[in-house]
Amino acid sequence: MESVLIADSELELTDRLQNVLREHGYGTIAVHDGRTALKYVGQWQADIVLLDLIMPDMVGEELCRKMRSETKAPIVVLASGTDEKEMAKALSWGADDYLTKPVSTLTLLAKMQAMLRRVRRTEDSVEETIGDKEKRLVIDTHRRMVKMDESEVHLTPTEYKLLVTMVKSPNRIFTREQLITYALEDEFRGYDRSIDTYIKELRKKIEPDRRRPRYIRTVHGVGYKFVP
Repeated sequence: MESVLIADSELELTDRLQNVLREHGYGTIAVHDGRTALKYVGQWQADIVLLDLIMPDMVGEELCRKMRSETKAPIVVLASGTDEKEMAKALSWGADDYLTKPVSTLTLLAKMQAMLRRVRRTEDSVEETIGDKEKRLVIDTHRRMVKMDESEVHLTPTEYKLLVTMVKSPNRIFTREQLITYALEDEFRGYDRSIDTYIKELRKKIEPDRRRPRYIRTVHGVGYKFVP
């Protein structure tokens, strides 16, 4: 049984989500403040986290970043509005996707199923190591581990999927729409410029000099490519 941690201060919403998710075979636990959420995400090993960034005891950025450092599970932000800048901030803090309130349970279930499919396929894949020519950047796709200069790099599930998609097709130019289709499988409900936020975060983590990217190059007016 796959498990979902729901971290939201709205009791009525968490009760409704728990009922729906349990009806569809998920194990759930609901918490209503940031510190309890961090406690459970480390102990319970949820497969997906649903996270409200407005908590009574912690600010959104601190909570999201700490949550990401504690789990590799996909994090879906439950957002109160549709402001693109706020959504981009959430992605830069480590979230993988977002839903706006009131939450559509059909959309939520579709997103969760898509994310879990991606995780299963990665875990079931044949062991393979890919990366750059100099072997500074190494990706073990069986263990879902990324290393830069022999030090492990911690990526969100979405960042990891985007990186692997580009690395497996070196020097291929991907448009933002193609990255959404190939890496995020069309269930992504954001705007195409969200890809820019993911790329920005990837560069922070793997580029020796993110102002002069070595690996993930921008193709102006088109998109991005990985240079091995």
